[in-house]
Amino acid sequence: MKNEFEREAVLVWTDEILAVQEIVQELPEDIYIVGGAVRDAYRRAPIHDLDLATSGSGLKVARALANRLGGAFYPLDEERDVGRAIIRMNTPTLQGNLTIDVSRFRVGTLLDDLRDRDFTINAMAVDFKQDALNIVIDPTGGLDDLAAKILRPCSPEALTNDPIRAMRAVRYAISLGMRIKSESSQLIIAAAPGLANVSRERVRDELFKILSLGKPRTALILADLLGVMRAAVPDASPLSAEQKTLMQRTAEQVYQFALAASPNRTDETAARFGLGMFVIALDRFRAPLHAHFSHLWPNDRVHRALMILMVMLGHLSSELVEENAMDLRLSRAEIDRWLGALAGMGLVAGVAKDDVLGAHRFWKATGASGVDAIILHLSRVLCNQDIDLDQDNWLIELERAQWLFHAYFEAYDRIVEPPVLVTGADLMAALKLKQGKIIGELLSAIQEAQVTGEVASPEDALTFARRALGDA
Repeated sequence: MKNEFEREAVLVWTDEILAVQEIVQELPEDIYIVGGAVRDAYRRAPIHDLDLATSGSGLKVARALANRLGGAFYPLDEERDVGRAIIRMNTPTLQGNLTIDVSRFRVGTLLDDLRDRDFTINAMAVDFKQDALNIVIDPTGGLDDLAAKILRPCSPEALTNDPIRAMRAVRYAISLGMRIKSESSQLIIAAAPGLANVSRERVRDELFKILSLGKPRTALILADLLGVMRAAVPDASPLSAEQKTLMQRTAEQVYQFALAASPNRTDETAARFGLGMFVIALDRFRAPLHAHFSHLWPNDRVHRALMILMVMLGHLSSELVEENAMDLRLSRAEIDRWLGALAGMGLVAGVAKDDVLGAHRFWKATGASGVDAIILHLSRVLCNQDIDLDQDNWLIELERAQWLFHAYFEAYDRIVEPPVLVTGADLMAALKLKQGKIIGELLSAIQEAQVTGEVASPEDALTFARRALGDA
């Protein structure tokens, strides 16, 4: 029998969810689908993560699901009784992992639990034991808000209780196409300063989710208007209006370059001259560039988002960049990549097309960071000229990028890192030298001579080294 908060709705559940339901119906506990899965079933969107709430033990239910479905179990939070089951699926709608998080009701009853959530569109539940899965328990009006595309907190205290929800508001607004009304905007603005008291790991993770969205410029503008970015990354904010606009456009350009390199590229992706010529000039590097943009750092932080963060803080010195990166708890590898890209941007323009030695020195100085440096350089050039693009200059920039990418992706063993012909030990033995700085300098000089074709064999290398010592 329906209560006042139960509503019938058309929800689309995929085969993997129905497979889990068969197991759930065998368990004794009351178990509900909650949050984003209900929202996405209403929107007919793919579901890869399933949140469940139970009156029993979340750890016990998660373990039972993992055992019965042949998956893996992880205790996420033993104190709060939250467990995770990861199930390998092979259905028409999901070939991969389904992550199921199960928690005991956060507060009191199911209705209390739902009212305690962030936004009304996430505060809905479906009894997982009902046959049709089409009755929504909706105490805060989430279905109406979802239909109207309105993002509204569950209560006036929802955001101040957990300020990270202010950042989620930006993410939901952009990713789901939701509108934020004035009263909700004021609540977000009021809650944003509280991000200073939220763990930096949580801020970092939510920041990367925002920067991974398909509309980074819109996301950055909204985050700025709501005071979220100023609170999350203070050093990203002290820019003039003109500088801020350029930064936001450059961030969008990085995303457009990533899209141009992805399998999701369409004809519209390259409709403008600047981006169209990027596609034509660099299309043969599409696969390695896509792999570069899509690289995952710890906690599934996508590299494309790190590049947009590089743009946001592109006005800072290397010392302040490192300080901000450490504050956000980025890994040492991420920090080194960022610092390498920052240094490499100043080297890109110094390499001419077909300059073999210049390409070698560029990649020796930058490594993988050189890819970021080139993309960021191109993004900055294109955005600086976007209104009145100097087409001839843009083609020169693309030829330079094409040459550098050729050296790195297609001629690495010839231009960047040719095979070793002699070692330091060989030089010390043949030339009667002692270990010291001169050995490294000779090896670098020999490698450059290999790149230019002056040295092609171990004998050539030793002859070259003797001559270099004599000249010295």
